[in-house]
Amino acid sequence: TLGTDLIARGQEVIIHLSCKDWNRNALQSRGWELASGGFENVLCLSGDCPTSGYEGQAPGVFDIDSVALLKMFTDMNAGLEMPLRNGGRSKPMQHTSFLKGAVVNNFKLRENEVMPQYFKLAKKIDTGADFIINQLGYDARKQDELMKYMRHKGLDVPVLCNVYVLSGPASRFFNSVKIPGCLVTDELHEVCQKHAQSLDKGKAFFLEFAAKQVAIGKGLGYHGAYIGGHIQFDDYMRILDLTESFGED
Repeated sequence: TLGTDLIARGQEVIIHLSCKDWNRNALQSRGWELASGGFENVLCLSGDCPTSGYEGQAPGVFDIDSVALLKMFTDMNAGLEMPLRNGGRSKPMQHTSFLKGAVVNNFKLRENEVMPQYFKLAKKIDTGADFIINQLGYDARKQDELMKYMRHKGLDVPVLCNVYVLSGPASRFFNSVKIPGCLVTDELHEVCQKHAQSLDKGKAFFLEFAAKQVAIGKGLGYHGAYIGGHIQFDDYMRILDLTESFGED
């Protein structure tokens, strides 16, 4: 609903699609619905297992994963042919024009944790991912590692640096590891809580911290920043202004 309003205002919108709630048929139907509504950017996610539901925990679907979802939208862009009961195939359906995004978590610390992420990243790009957004994180060395790995392997697609603006409560939430893959270390959490005690509840610090992340991403070769967090429009503009105030190096 919000995306429809934004498209009417001439904005670009990225719709997140997760495989945890829908089977392949439902995801395909959702794709046709989005294409009919003028949406052309999708971020294909496997998703995390549900943790709650009506009167209990809902089961995850996971009929397909993010790689297969990317393949589905790639086929839809090419003019999808559906198998028929007699063994033949239907005429190609109308072509869609999706720009397909995928994600990677480069903040895993150990080799046996992070390498599967990179192997799957290569598979996503091979299957049709047009751009990548990494998981949120707060480690500039790991941001550098992702770009170096992609250059080393010839994975030549644009990457957006995921910058989530912290706050005192957000720091506590991520530090408690309540969202899979989203981690604020004990050391960073301590710094965040210290600044959260100030009169502005750390707002100036957190906005500058986010701006530094954007600037570092820009210097490392990221093609843009995916800025999130519970902040106002003026705060986003403040982050961008601060980013421009830093030197290129």
